[in-house]
Amino acid sequence: MKINNRLTLCFFLASMGLVCSCLLLEKLKIPAAACALILLIPALVSGYFIARKASRPVSEMIKKVDRLESTFQARKLFVSNASHEFRTPLSLLSTELQLALMKRRSPEEYVTVIELALKDTQRLVKLANGLLDLAKAGYDQSGISMKDVRLDELLSDAEASLRRSNPEYIINLLFMQEIENDDYISVHGNQYLLTLAFLNLLENGCKFSEDHQSTVSISYDPENVILRFSDNGIGIEPEDIPKLYTPFYRGGNKNFADGNGIGLALTHKIILLHNGRIDVHSVRGEGTMFSLLFRHK
Repeated sequence: MKINNRLTLCFFLASMGLVCSCLLLEKLKIPAAACALILLIPALVSGYFIARKASRPVSEMIKKVDRLESTFQARKLFVSNASHEFRTPLSLLSTELQLALMKRRSPEEYVTVIELALKDTQRLVKLANGLLDLAKAGYDQSGISMKDVRLDELLSDAEASLRRSNPEYIINLLFMQEIENDDYISVHGNQYLLTLAFLNLLENGCKFSEDHQSTVSISYDPENVILRFSDNGIGIEPEDIPKLYTPFYRGGNKNFADGNGIGLALTHKIILLHNGRIDVHSVRGEGTMFSLLFRHK
């Protein structure tokens, strides 16, 4: 209704303009051919603007349909990948238990079956938690509680959490300059999500390094706090880097260590949620560095 009213108004104004022009030209006794040429120009101009006004809602609708189609395809791919990731450990778990029940076995054999089943169960739990966290990180910023947090404290929490599950991992935390003011290494963010992002980067650094070590340095400038997560691991293939933050994507390193391709996708979402920036530099066989930049308080 609003569109029709606007078009009617535009048409009315254009028509009135033409009528007035005709009366004026007639009064001035300008030849008919010249009158037609003079009136043609405003008619074309007004017609152009009316057509543009009329087609704008259609253009907006087409853009929205394209965005909906892209979203639908992305969700379809996500569900397909998630189903595949769940199907593999569930199938292994079912097979292991079925084989164990086919005949009586020694206590040692039952222990082996339980250990394998536990490993598959832990993989499922980690996958489920990753999917839930990925969904949470996809919320609007307004839907997530934020407060002022010190990034060095969150890094310490991430290190403690990682060491509990992997005592052999070694984390080196370096302060590149004197902290003159707590605000220089503090940001307004969600404590849980940021800790989770740091945990993923620390775990990757240790997991893909022969020495199971990861180093994170903290520095700042007048506007930003900078975190650099580095390792001396196997590195990342250049062709894999553009796809690092795609959910479930696993590149050439997938045979080196277990994973489900969610960690970096989740980390990327968390960094963007906090209006931060993440960059990666990697050399195959030498190591990888992820650089994070946040605006500090």
